[in-house]
Amino acid sequence: MKDLDKALADITAIRSQLARGTEFRGYGPVTVAATGLLALFAAALQAMLLPDPAANAFAYLMLWTGMAALAVVITGAEMIARTRRIHGGFADEMTDAVRISYSQIPHFASSTAVGHAGQLVLGTIGGVPVAVQQGRFHFYEGYDMAQVMFPMRTFGLMGVKTVILTNAAGSVRTSMKAREKAEPAANVRKSTGKPKRWRRETL
Repeated sequence: MKDLDKALADITAIRSQLARGTEFRGYGPVTVAATGLLALFAAALQAMLLPDPAANAFAYLMLWTGMAALAVVITGAEMIARTRRIHGGFADEMTDAVRISYSQIPHFASSTAVGHAGQLVLGTIGGVPVAVQQGRFHFYEGYDMAQVMFPMRTFGLMGVKTVILTNAAGSVRTSMKAREKAEPAANVRKSTGKPKRWRRETL
C-alpha cells in the first residue's frame, strides 16, 4: 500500500497546486488587447460613418451591438480555454501519458459537458500506473446508467482495484470557501428517480 499512499499524496499535491492557479485574476493580455482594439475600431467606424448617432440610431445600435457580440466571443473563448486547462490539468501532470479519445474506444459515450476533453489518459503518478478519465459522461446528459457505468466495468476488467472520484460542486454552507475540499459523509442513493436531464443533441 506504500506505493498507493505515495500516489494519493502526489494526487493531493497536484490538485492543491492546480487549485491555487484557478483563481480568476482578470483576462489575459491578448484578450484585453483584442477587445481594446475592437472598441477602438468601432469608435473609428462611428466617427467616419456615423458622426451624428442621433440621425441614425439603428445603425449606431447595430454597430455597437455587433462589436459587443464579438467581444463576448473573444472573452468566452478564453474562459472555455481556461476551463479546459483546469479540468485537464491533473492528467497533464502524468508521466508517460498516452491519450485516447472516447470516440476511438468502442461503446464509450461522448462527454458533452463544457471543459471535458473526452479522453482516457493512461500513465503513471508517483510510479503507480493510473487511468484518468479527462471528462466523464453523466446520466443527466441523457445517457442510460449502463453507458455511464461502462468505463468502471472496463477499468475492472483492466485490473483496476482502486477508484478515486472527484468533482466540482457547490455548497449551501456559507462558511465554505472556493476550492475548499469536502468529503461526503454518506452516499445518497437516488439513482432510481428522475433527476433533471437534458438531451445531448440540444447542447
